[in-house]
Amino acid sequence: MTDGRVLIVRRFQWLLSRIELLRRLFNSGGSIYRNVMRDINIRAILLVTLAVFGIDFFSSLLLFWVFGGPPANATEEQVRVALAELYGNSHYVMAMLVLGTASTVIGGYLTARLVRTIPYFNALVFGVLGVVLGILMSTDVPAWLRVVGNVATVPAALAGAYLGIRWRRTTLDQR
Repeated sequence: MTDGRVLIVRRFQWLLSRIELLRRLFNSGGSIYRNVMRDINIRAILLVTLAVFGIDFFSSLLLFWVFGGPPANATEEQVRVALAELYGNSHYVMAMLVLGTASTVIGGYLTARLVRTIPYFNALVFGVLGVVLGILMSTDVPAWLRVVGNVATVPAALAGAYLGIRWRRTTLDQR
């Protein structure tokens, strides 16, 4: 077969698999919720969340180093003052937003690559978990920054899932 025919066959197989998934969801005789919850991979989502925490931790250390954060042996009050000064620096805030959003895109990508079924829904769960954790953990961050970061979280996770699915299809098409 030519490359064009192989591509068409693979796209058709993908379409049939999505139709089968929808059929299974709606014709199960049971709850749709139960079927969708069965396809959510909690382990993958938690693993990716831990990986993104690691990425965020190292990126925050990098930003502290680049923008001159608190000294190594600073007291708690000195750390709060230094963080308040950093939040006043627009370059630091922009870099923090960009790196945080990039880590969420990576998380969505990893989620889509690790799960077998409904990668967008799993990435959505990862994004919602990120919003919940962002609300709970961002206490010293200015309110506007917290809002912007949390609003960008779910779309960034879904964008990462899109990239993960697209990469998976590209590698399958090359085989």
